[in-house]
Amino acid sequence: MTKQQKIEVEIPDKYKPAEREIIAEEILEFIRSRTEKGISKTNRAFPPLSKEYKAKKQAYGAKGIPDLTLTGDMMISMDLLKSNKGKLTIGFERGSEENAKADGHITGNVGKKRDFLGIYKKDVNAIIRQLEADGEI
Repeated sequence: MTKQQKIEVEIPDKYKPAEREIIAEEILEFIRSRTEKGISKTNRAFPPLSKEYKAKKQAYGAKGIPDLTLTGDMMISMDLLKSNKGKLTIGFERGSEENAKADGHITGNVGKKRDFLGIYKKDVNAIIRQLEADGEI
C-alpha cells in the first residue's frame, strides 16, 4: 500500500476552526498555483518532461511544462485532512488513486521526482498576514 502523502503546517494557536479552514484553503491554493507554474515545494523548477509525455499533454491541450495537471484530478483532491489548534494537515486521502499519483510524483517512483507537497513557513506567514489585512480572519 502506498504511503499517505500529507504535510503538517504549523500556524499560530490563536485561530478558531473556521479561521483555520480559511488559512488551509489559501495554503492549498498557493501549492496548486505554484505547482501549475512548474515549481516545486523548494521554489525550484521541476525537471523537464520527456518528449513523449510533453506530446501527450499537448494533445490534451495542456501546456508543455511539468505542472502535474494532466487531468487536474490529483491537485483538486488535495485537501485539508485535519485541523488542530496550531496545526493543519494537508494532503491526500489514504488509499485513494490521487494519493498514489501524488506519491509517484513526490518520491519519483514512477518517473522524475517532482515534489510539490510543501510550503515554507515564510509563505504561510505571508498568507496569514494577507488574510488578516483583508479582514478574512
